[in-house]
Amino acid sequence: GMVLAVTAFVLAAAPRAFTAMSDDALRDTVARANPFERNLEITSARRFEAGEADPLARVEAQGADLQTQLGGDVGALVTSRTSALETPRFLVVDAPGEEGPAGTIRYLTPRFLAGAARHLELVDGALPAGRPRTVPLPFRGEQREAHLLELAGTRETAELLGVSVGDRLFVAPDSQDPLARAVPLSEHDYIAVEFVGLLEPRNDSDPVWAAEGSLRRAMVQDTETARLVFAEALFARAAYPEVLRATQPLSLRYTWRYTVATAGLDAGELGAVVDDVRRLRARFGSGAASVPGRTVLRTGLFGVFERYEADRDAAVAVLAVGGLGVLAVVLMVVGLVVALSAERRERTIELARSRGGSLAQVLGAQAFEGLAVGLPAAAFGCGAAVGAVEGRGALLAALLASAAVLGATAVLVAT
Repeated sequence: GMVLAVTAFVLAAAPRAFTAMSDDALRDTVARANPFERNLEITSARRFEAGEADPLARVEAQGADLQTQLGGDVGALVTSRTSALETPRFLVVDAPGEEGPAGTIRYLTPRFLAGAARHLELVDGALPAGRPRTVPLPFRGEQREAHLLELAGTRETAELLGVSVGDRLFVAPDSQDPLARAVPLSEHDYIAVEFVGLLEPRNDSDPVWAAEGSLRRAMVQDTETARLVFAEALFARAAYPEVLRATQPLSLRYTWRYTVATAGLDAGELGAVVDDVRRLRARFGSGAASVPGRTVLRTGLFGVFERYEADRDAAVAVLAVGGLGVLAVVLMVVGLVVALSAERRERTIELARSRGGSLAQVLGAQAFEGLAVGLPAAAFGCGAAVGAVEGRGALLAALLASAAVLGATAVLVAT
């Protein structure tokens, strides 16, 4: 009975320990991935009208509606949502008498990022406001005035653009940007931007910078003829109506990011999660939201899951070798104990047979005795394993423990 209890404990504890280790490994792999990989990002190129009480109310409502559409196992993993939006890329045009950094072509993308105050702090100047203003244009043409947007950017971005607090730039839609390319050049209007404040990250190790690296520092591309600077700067939430007016009729790019919680991941349900991600990708498409009216999904979960599965397969191969060895030793011990038990009953069996007992009666008695002793012992060992080892697979543990009892009984009867 004691041997069967120990055997049942080992057989029941092994799969539960393996599932627990699999869950921990999956969560650790996802947690170590950068936020851009492990989270979901849905992007749409379009124009949402500004709300009266909250300018971005329709944008937030769309993000909430998309979250409900995630559904399934993936939707259950989402714990929070953030939204962002950006205009098409603009080319900085030097005003007469005001030249930018020599040999540099500057591009600027005004953006809004919900919760930016949690990640950035003001170090100089003021935060952008949403005051609707127009200023005269210093260029000849049909457009006499331009909408003015107040922006704030990081100190590194300002240095690469060659601006400081209070500087004003005139920008025109970059005809190479997909959002601007869909609109005739005759409808591309200048806008004016004024840098009113300088920002710095509150925490350099903040995970948000994995997805917002270009906001922290402008991207620089050196060519044989010029240096290209691609910068981003923030405008205020209240400035959204003015942004809509200034960029008319260009589409804007809206982004909703959904944070995936690692605590809810279950290796046993990984297949269902992968299927859900495939379903979402087939529904929304993938890539960049460059075509007005198109909505796409971006995530790196497929790559994260592939890394986990590769590590898991390697671990299974190693554990299988060791596990088979342990299982062989356990089964040998059980077989030896059962064989010794049968040998001790040899004279009793001979006596029963000599007094007219049939073979079926003798074997039935031995089977009943084996089950009567083995089942309680196996139940005790299985219960101890379930209580002592965290993990999934309680039913599998019970089946393995029952199989051990049946195997031991069969050996007893056969011997």
